[in-house]
This record gives sequence, C-alpha cells and structure tokens, in this order.
Amino acid sequence: MKQEILQKRNPQVCIKNVNDAAFSRYGKLIHLDVDALLQEAEKQYPIPTCGNAYIADIAALHPFACVAEIAHRIFAEMAIEVGICHGHNTTLLGLEYHIGSEVNMAITDCVLALGRKEDFQAPGIDKGALEVFYVPKGSVIELFEGTLHYCPFSADQKGFSTIVILLDKTNTPISYRKGELLTKRNKWFIAHVQNQKKIQEGNVGGLLGEPLQISLLPVE
Repeated sequence: MKQEILQKRNPQVCIKNVNDAAFSRYGKLIHLDVDALLQEAEKQYPIPTCGNAYIADIAALHPFACVAEIAHRIFAEMAIEVGICHGHNTTLLGLEYHIGSEVNMAITDCVLALGRKEDFQAPGIDKGALEVFYVPKGSVIELFEGTLHYCPFSADQKGFSTIVILLDKTNTPISYRKGELLTKRNKWFIAHVQNQKKIQEGNVGGLLGEPLQISLLPVE
C-alpha cells in the first residue's frame, strides 16, 4: 500500500489516513461520485512542472452534479467557488483557516497536516500539535470550520492535485493590515517562524518547531 511505503520513508512522522477515526476532529469523508469532475480537472489543469499554483475559481468546474450536491449538502446553497490547488510540496511553511467548511477532492494521492484553531495560543502552535493524514486519490473530504491546514504535501515526485471548494470570494484581496492573522478575505494565515519571506511581508510567525517535511515516493 502506497501509504505504508510513504510511512517507511518518513519514520519521523505518524501518517494516519482520512478513513481513520482520528480524522473526525478535523473533518469527515463525503461519499459522492466525483469521477467525471476529477477526470476533467486532471485533463484541463495538469500539475505544474515546479512550484505550486492555486486557482480559486474555475467556471468550467461548476456545472457538475457533484458540485451542486456539495453546494446543497455542505454550504446550504450559499455561493461557492470551485478551484484547484496543485504542484510540488514537501515542506509545511504555514497554516490557514476559514469561516465555513472547505471541501477537497483528491485528483492525486496527497498528504495534509491538520490542527485546530483553538490549539493556536500565544506565542504559537508547535508542529507537534498537528496530525498528518494521507488522502487517497478520489477521496472527497470536508474540513470543518476552524481546521488549520495549508497546501497539501505531494505523496510522490509526480506532485499533487486537488479540487478546492470554499465559500465564494474566499482568498480574494482585502486591505491587509500587517501583523494581523487575517491576510485575505476569509483567510487567516499563520506563517512558520522560519518562513522569512512571509514574515517580512507582515505575516504573523506562529508555527513553531522545525518545519515538517515529507520525503516523497519515486515515480512508479
């Protein structure tokens, strides 16, 4: 099993699975047929060759039955955005949280480091307070409001790709006040204390400890 091999490559991290009971503190699995949406997204939006990219809202991803079902079941018919986050990531350099749930649909296998907003107390939150979860390809998960998360880790060297559904206009620009956690509309961000780029931009450094890193599986 791919998760077991990844765990052996990363003995410093306990990698759980979103099917485990421990995930219930942060979110829940959604049982829904999303194959058509994932296939379309994978075809139209290939993983970048390097770095990470996030497109908050893609009109072409809205007209799928599973998206309408998510809008009804999870977001109570409120306006949503349907986007994609994909790329190559091995290091956790920050955490964020939102008002409202976030739904992820895994186009590829990926890994998430998760915490809870209430665990963030001055001067910050240590990486040891986070739990790490393997998200198998095809999984649909709801991350509850207040769940700390950030860009997924890749599971292998091909990179990661995931659909991201949020309340409409989340992550759009605001009049940002330096030194506050609120950095974009409906986005509170906590930078890792070693993430000097973000800290120099005025973000709060509150993720403590050595950065969490994942050693990737080779491409099969």
